[in-house]
Amino acid sequence: MKFLDMDQFLVLIKVCFLGIIEGLTEFIPVSSTAHLIFIGKLINFNSCNGMVFEVFIQVGAIFSALFLFRSYIFDILFGVFRLEYKYLLFSTKVLCSILPSIIIGALLIRHIKKLFICPNVIALSLIIGGLVIIIVEYRRNISSSEKLSYYSDLYSISIKQSLCVGFAQCIAMIPGVSRFGATVIGGMISGLNRSIATKYSFIIAIPTMLGAALFDLWSNINDLSYIDFSNILIGSVSAFISAFFIVKYVVRFVETNTYVVFALYRIVVGFAILFLC
Repeated sequence: MKFLDMDQFLVLIKVCFLGIIEGLTEFIPVSSTAHLIFIGKLINFNSCNGMVFEVFIQVGAIFSALFLFRSYIFDILFGVFRLEYKYLLFSTKVLCSILPSIIIGALLIRHIKKLFICPNVIALSLIIGGLVIIIVEYRRNISSSEKLSYYSDLYSISIKQSLCVGFAQCIAMIPGVSRFGATVIGGMISGLNRSIATKYSFIIAIPTMLGAALFDLWSNINDLSYIDFSNILIGSVSAFISAFFIVKYVVRFVETNTYVVFALYRIVVGFAILFLC
C-alpha cells in the first residue's frame, strides 16, 4: 500500500483548509476569492494554472445552497416545465440577472484574472466595498420602511431590479468585491429588503457560479494535471461541507441583523493586505 509522503500530506491539508475557507466566506459579503488568494499565499499554496482551483471549488459551496433552496429550485423548474406564467416570468428575471455577467465574463475573463495577482486591487476592493455596505445600511436605517419600495416576496422582483442585481454581479468579478455582497447590496439599492435580496442572491448564484466554474475548467482542462484535478475535487468537497453548515445561519442572521459587522471586517482585512503584501 502506497502512503502519502509528507509533502503530499501537507498539500492535502492546505487544500482542505482552503476549501473550508471557501465554504465559510462564499455566502457572506467578505469575498471568498480574496481570502483564497491571500491565505493561499500565507500558507504557500501553489494554485493550478489559470487559478482554476480558486474558481472551481466554489461549486462545492453552490451545492450547499442548492440543497438549502431545493424547494424554490424544484418549484421554479416544475413551474417552467408546466409553462406557468409566474415561474416563466421569474426565470426571465433570473436570466436578466445572469446574462450581463455571462457577456462581460466571456469578453474580459483573461483581463479580470490578471487582477487576481494584484494585492492592492484586492485590498482596495475590500475597503471600498466595506464602506459601500456601511453607507447603504446607514441610509436604510435612517429611512423608514414605508418610504422605501420594499419587496417582501421573492417572485415579485421586477425586471429592473433583476437587472440592477445583474450589473452588480458584474462588478463582483473584480477580486475582493464579493459576488454575494455586490448582489445583495445591488438588490437593496434597487428596493429589495435584505432578506429577499439575500435569497435572490443565493438563487442566481447557482447558474452563475456553476457556469463560470465549468467554463473555466473547460478552458484550462489541457493544462491541468491529475494532482490539480485531485486538489480541485478535495477542495470542492471541503467547501461543500463547511458551506452546508453556514448557509442556513446566514439566512437567519440577515432577518434581524445588518451587514455592518462584515463591512468592518472587510476594511480591517483590506488594510492588513495593504500592509502585509
